[in-house]
Amino acid sequence: MENDAKDETMRALTRKERAANDELQAAKRAAEQAIKDHGSPSTLHIRRLGEIDVGPWKQACEKRYSKHSDGWEVCFSEIYSRWAGIIRDPGFSRFKDISVGEHRERYVDPFNTKLCELRAELGNNVSSTVIQALEELEDYNSSGRFPVPMVWNSKEARIASLEESISYLNQRLKESTRTGTQKKKTMPRHRGNDRRLVYGAETEAFSQI
Repeated sequence: MENDAKDETMRALTRKERAANDELQAAKRAAEQAIKDHGSPSTLHIRRLGEIDVGPWKQACEKRYSKHSDGWEVCFSEIYSRWAGIIRDPGFSRFKDISVGEHRERYVDPFNTKLCELRAELGNNVSSTVIQALEELEDYNSSGRFPVPMVWNSKEARIASLEESISYLNQRLKESTRTGTQKKKTMPRHRGNDRRLVYGAETEAFSQI
């Protein structure tokens, strides 16, 4: 009987833990969607970890292939797409293991043949974006090897916590409400025929009723 009671207690705790985890994941998904809709690149926004940053690629391709018969945009698209596939290929030998004390750590081999060829073709800035994407894939989706959307803190260059996301969204809501209230105070009123202009703070538009 005592063992049965212990087993039931463990099952109850497991159910509660699972329910709490489900609620946490639901809250994260809701926060991510809200940040996607209302975030800002300068503060919090959705960043796809493991995706190669296109900025340095476009700059390098425009400089190197400006006189190419197909245009630098075509060259950029072809090379970038090829590398987007390379970094997701499990057969691409990209990491080396080193011993640090009692631990072993993995790092991207900067002298990988393909990376060296890319560096020679488009420069260090471009090859660095590949190394960063590889490290992010290894850290956040080593099995699936596809980019993972996460809430990103641009100012500190790191993943934002759920608490940060909620705080940020609350602040945005307060700012939006305050702005709407200020506009409502300055709203003109029309008393003729009992017609009024009503301001909708959420939509930031006037509607006549």
